[in-house]
Amino acid sequence: MVLIQHYNLIRAVLALCLICSSSISFGVTAVQLTPDVEELELQRQHIEMFEDQGDQLTINEITTNNSILFTPANEDVINLGHTDSSIWAHFKVTVADDEELSQTWVLESAFPLLQRFDIFVVKNGDIQQHFEIGYALPMMDRMLPHRFFAQPLKLKSGSEYDIYINAKRAGGSVQLPMKLSQPLHFVYKELIHNHVFGLFFGILLAMMVYNLFLFFSVGNRAYFYYITYIGFSFLTFQTFTGFGFLLLWSGAPLVNEYVTQLSACMASVSGLMFVKHFIKTEQYGRYINTVINSLAAVGLILGALRLSTDYFLSSQVSTYVTIITLVMPVFVFHCWLKGSRPAGFFLLAWALLIVGIVMFTLVLLGLLPSNAITNNAILAGSAAEMLLLSLGLADRINFERKAKYSALQEQHKAIVRLKEAEDRLMCIGRCTVAPPACPTAHCCAARWTPCCRKTTHQDFR
Repeated sequence: MVLIQHYNLIRAVLALCLICSSSISFGVTAVQLTPDVEELELQRQHIEMFEDQGDQLTINEITTNNSILFTPANEDVINLGHTDSSIWAHFKVTVADDEELSQTWVLESAFPLLQRFDIFVVKNGDIQQHFEIGYALPMMDRMLPHRFFAQPLKLKSGSEYDIYINAKRAGGSVQLPMKLSQPLHFVYKELIHNHVFGLFFGILLAMMVYNLFLFFSVGNRAYFYYITYIGFSFLTFQTFTGFGFLLLWSGAPLVNEYVTQLSACMASVSGLMFVKHFIKTEQYGRYINTVINSLAAVGLILGALRLSTDYFLSSQVSTYVTIITLVMPVFVFHCWLKGSRPAGFFLLAWALLIVGIVMFTLVLLGLLPSNAITNNAILAGSAAEMLLLSLGLADRINFERKAKYSALQEQHKAIVRLKEAEDRLMCIGRCTVAPPACPTAHCCAARWTPCCRKTTHQDFR
C-alpha cells in the first residue's frame, strides 16, 4: 500500500512538472517575419534555453523532449559566463505568407569566441537544414565567411519553423546574442561596422608607426614597451571582434584556442613594463617596482601555462587583467601625488580604458548584460587611451627637451660666471705686479675687465 501511494505521488509530481513546462513553453512568443521587418533582435520572450552539462544529448533527443528540457531565457542575451556546458537555445519563427517577402534570412550571433555553433532548422519535426560554423572549423568551410557567426537560412513564406542552436566553448565564456536580418540590410549594416572598425584599427596602427619613429629617434625603452603594448592590444581586439579569424588565420582554427589568452597576457605584461619605464616608478617607491615585476611574472606564467597545457585559463586571465586594471591606477596616482608629470596623462588615459575593460570583463563573467554598449566600451576606451598616452609621450619629449635646454642654459651661465671670475683674478694679478712706473695702477672692477692704467697727481686732487 505504501509503495502504491509513493508511486502515485511520483506520477503526480511528474505530471505537475509536465504541466508547468508545457505552460512555460507556450509562453514563448514566436518571431514574426513580415515585409516590414528588416532586422529583428531576439529578446527573452522569444528564446528558451537548456544547459546540457554533460554535453550528451543529440538534436533528436532535444526535439523529442523539448517541452521538458527548455525553460524561458531570463535575459535578452543568453550569457552564462565561463562554463563547460553545452548550451541549447530554441525559438520559433513564423514567416508571413507574402510573395514579396525574402525567403532568405541571415541568422547572426555577435560573439565570435565559440568552438561550436550548430544551427538546426526544424519543420514539422523534420530537420530541414543543418549548419556547423563554430571556430573549431576553418573559416572557408562556412557558407558565409563572417567575423561573427552569420548563416543564411531558407525560410519559405507562410511556414513555421523551430530553430535550435547548440553552442559550446570549453572553459570559456558563452554568450548568444542573436538576430535575424534580411540580406540587403545585413550587408548595409556590415559595411557601416567595417568602416567603424577600420577607423579603430587604423588608429592603433598609426599609433604603432608614430611611436616606432619616436623609439628610433629617442631610443627610450618606454616607447618600445608602448609599441608592444599596442601590438598585443591590436591582436586582442582582432580576436574579440572576429576579424583575426576572418582575415589573419582563417585556415588555422587551432590558433583560436590560444590567441585570446596569450594576447591578453602579453598586452598586460607589456603595459606593466611601459608604466614602469614611462613614469619611472622606482623614483617614487621601490615597492611599486616589486609589485609591477611580480604581476608581469604572473602574466608570463599564465601565458606559458596556456602554451604548454590544455587548460583554457579564460577565467584566470580575465581575473588577472581585472586585478591589473584596478591595482595599477592606485600606484600611478601615488606617483602623481609625488609630482610625476607623466602619471597625470596615464591616469587620464587609463580612466577611460578601465571603464571599458571592467565592463567587458564583467560581461565575460556573466555579471553584466551583453549589449552594444558593454561589448564596445573597451574599444572606445582603448582608442581614447592610445591617443592620450601618445600625447603623454609627446609631452614627455617636450618636457625633456625643455629640461635639457634649461640645463644647457645653466651650464652656459656657469661657464660665463667662471670666465668672469678668471678675468677678475687675472686683473687683480696684473695690478698686483704692476711695474714701478705705474705705482697707482688699479683695476676697473665695475666692468670686471683688467684695465691697468697710469694715474697722475691730478687723480689725487
